[in-house]
Amino acid sequence: MPCSDLDEAATRRLLEAVAARRAGMVPATRGLAGAAVYDGRALVTAPAHTADAGSMADTMGCGDAFLAGFTVSLLQDGWSRGNPPAAAALERALRHGARSAHDQCFVEAASGHGRPTTTAGPTAA
Repeated sequence: MPCSDLDEAATRRLLEAVAARRAGMVPATRGLAGAAVYDGRALVTAPAHTADAGSMADTMGCGDAFLAGFTVSLLQDGWSRGNPPAAAALERALRHGARSAHDQCFVEAASGHGRPTTTAGPTAA
């Protein structure tokens, strides 16, 4: 869930409220402030991956890329309905999600016709 407009305390309150409605795990992205996940027991956070942030081309699809990296990491760690992830696995998944989102930011016009950029800065419209 996008929470880049919220501080950490407000993000925590929102994730706890969503989890109270029977969501087993609630991830949130906070832009350059990183990402968080609440699993009903604890809030786990990780920083954004911001290497080369000045040359990013397009944020289209970055949220989807984050969720894909996050989910694949949890599945690789054995996550299943009967096997909830430990805090270390959640942090690792947040970091994988951040890396996937970061990499997606270098695909210009990502919606259907993306191509990797080679420019040293944002592309002109």
